[in-house]
Amino acid sequence: MDDTQNIGGFRVILSTRADGNMSSAHGEVTEVEARRGAFCASHGIDHSKVAFIEACHTGSVALVEKGSGIGPSLSERFSLTPFLRVPTIDADFPAYLTAFDGLLSFDSDIPVALLSGDCVPLVVVDEMTGLHGILHVGLLGLLNDITGTFARVLNSLSVPVDRVNFYLGPHISAQSYNLSKSGMWKRVGEQALERCPWIGEFISHRDGGDFLDLARALESRLAHIGAVSSRISVDGRDTVGQSSAFFSHFRAVQEGIQNGRFMTLVGR
Repeated sequence: MDDTQNIGGFRVILSTRADGNMSSAHGEVTEVEARRGAFCASHGIDHSKVAFIEACHTGSVALVEKGSGIGPSLSERFSLTPFLRVPTIDADFPAYLTAFDGLLSFDSDIPVALLSGDCVPLVVVDEMTGLHGILHVGLLGLLNDITGTFARVLNSLSVPVDRVNFYLGPHISAQSYNLSKSGMWKRVGEQALERCPWIGEFISHRDGGDFLDLARALESRLAHIGAVSSRISVDGRDTVGQSSAFFSHFRAVQEGIQNGRFMTLVGR
């Protein structure tokens, strides 16, 4: 299945379940690396040049440039300019204070990729400068204000936010995101409502639990930083649905089925 579109002169490419799990956290490392390489090669992309976001649910972002290209980690392969944000929500994820959940680059020879399975892969492109990248926006990314960090990056680079194109990739829908069944919400929900009371506007109470409209909340945060609605496109495909072409962490946990992650990649 070829799931590719063009946004601001850049290709946005999505892998599907048919391409297999792309996360080494849910599969054997050698097999996953081979799978990633084959997927990238099928789209004419050199896997070794891809900057992968190491998702940790932070609000931090980094600007990526070419580096030594030696070593397995992001910092060993690329030169990074960090834009760190102190988390709004207390959590104990590994590298929660130092990792980047958003990567941006002006170098068209550096594709940026994210592995996700319910959170929004938020692709950003400024056609005029060639700035492109992805923000990983789940519940914590939203609460930790990764969109605010992105606005700070744009300001430092003199790139107006109202010129940027945004694409919200496949994600858990408002019909599926039952907070009452979310382990994450059980851990941080009380903090979230206390420190980010605006999140309550996007939670609906109905039979079966409390449901979060993640995409609508994200669109609201984008409007807050000055994004133009006509430059925001939302992929309404629900990762959790029974017929979904994408991996879903939420569904895997609830139903005890294979877990995995799909790839969103932006590049030329």
